[in-house]
Amino acid sequence: MMLSKPIISLGALFLLLSHCSMETSFSSEEINVRPLPIMGGEIMEGQGPSVGLAIMGRATCSGTLIAPNLVLTARHCVSQTLNDSYGVNCDDTDFGRDYSADMLSISTEYRVHPYASFYQGLELLFSDREGFCGNDIALLILEENVPEEEAEYIIPRIDVNVEVGEEYIAVGYGHIGDDTGSGTRRRLEGLKVSCLGGYCGDNSTYLYEWEGEGGTCQGDSGGPAFDLYNQVIGITSRGISPCLTTTYTSVYYWGDFIREAAYRAAELGGYDPAPWVTEGNSDPRLVDMDNDGVRDHHDNCPENENPEQEDIDNDDIGDICDEIDGNDRNGDCDTCNICWTNAQCDDRCVLLDDNSGYCLQSCDDSSCSGNRTCATLTDSSGDEVNVCVNDAYETHGVCEREFVCELPEPEPDDPEPEPDLEPDETTSPGVKDEGCITASRSQGNSWFAIFIAIFALRRKKSRK
Repeated sequence: MMLSKPIISLGALFLLLSHCSMETSFSSEEINVRPLPIMGGEIMEGQGPSVGLAIMGRATCSGTLIAPNLVLTARHCVSQTLNDSYGVNCDDTDFGRDYSADMLSISTEYRVHPYASFYQGLELLFSDREGFCGNDIALLILEENVPEEEAEYIIPRIDVNVEVGEEYIAVGYGHIGDDTGSGTRRRLEGLKVSCLGGYCGDNSTYLYEWEGEGGTCQGDSGGPAFDLYNQVIGITSRGISPCLTTTYTSVYYWGDFIREAAYRAAELGGYDPAPWVTEGNSDPRLVDMDNDGVRDHHDNCPENENPEQEDIDNDDIGDICDEIDGNDRNGDCDTCNICWTNAQCDDRCVLLDDNSGYCLQSCDDSSCSGNRTCATLTDSSGDEVNVCVNDAYETHGVCEREFVCELPEPEPDDPEPEPDLEPDETTSPGVKDEGCITASRSQGNSWFAIFIAIFALRRKKSRK
């Protein structure tokens, strides 16, 4: 859909590479970099999937890692533009010669400079549609996969279009509006979608675009607009000076093209394409990777099938994930750990009527140590079991952790804790809780009686 009204919106804002002669290769002088950026944004430190794009080692644009070796960016970041001397005119401005992929590289670091770590480009993919407006999208396949621990890829929202008023987040490597700070990744939150392509009041966007609020400038081109689920919904294309509005290429309208590129990237990278590629389903509220009928957005163990969502210890991690990953089920105490099978305990798992289960030690009258006592309990199946439990279990439950677990010894430099001589209402009568070991108070009373006796004897001698 072409609009008759031309627009001039790039101006002095977003990065457009300078005109170059039609030679077989580019020289560094032919790359005119005019970076400018996210105004008012906060610096995003560390490595991450919002990447800086460099041409021949010089930082120019932004992009997003959407697969281990696939970067989504703007086409004007990696191609010449024609008929753009006074800004972008949607009737005339088009793309010219493309840079070769081996001239391009990306960095996951939050500051892009000559000494940053870079991943080299391998292939560039474009659409064959003509015209600048609505077609400002490119995908760069890298020579090697970015390790997951360095930067996990971001899912593009290819199956759900943006809505007017929807909130989004802009990220980019531009400067802060005063010619300083370029090459540093920044993030600006609280922006909202103003209108969808073809329906904006000034007809400034085409069907494959949408318009948002200001804040992005030169150097932010190619960078992402994220929704509140951290999915890419737009690619920064152009704007109206001075950083008043931003036009984004729509990820939704280019969904099929992005998926095709992702298949190619997976083939070259030697990995299986992600579910959003194979299923065309990118909304995190809809994805169900383990096919258990619970969407990943709400699944407490999205990697493993658990339709009932059992979570016996209420830690928001499904029991099946606890079992597979060996997560603590209620702390680090074997005799106080929540369980659901005997295999998870050194001795046995006792399931009680309230659907809770605890690792407990089998016992007879004399085998329970410390502040535990041997008691006969009835488990959920009606069987009677003899196990060591908290000696105040009748009032405090069978497994109050502070009564039954072994606490670590204090470090040598740590001062010895002051003895607690006050009655402790959480213990049984006549018992003192010193960590997990109890002692009768009669010992303290005996020392007091000896002290009184010695005092009386000394007074008697003084009278003689």
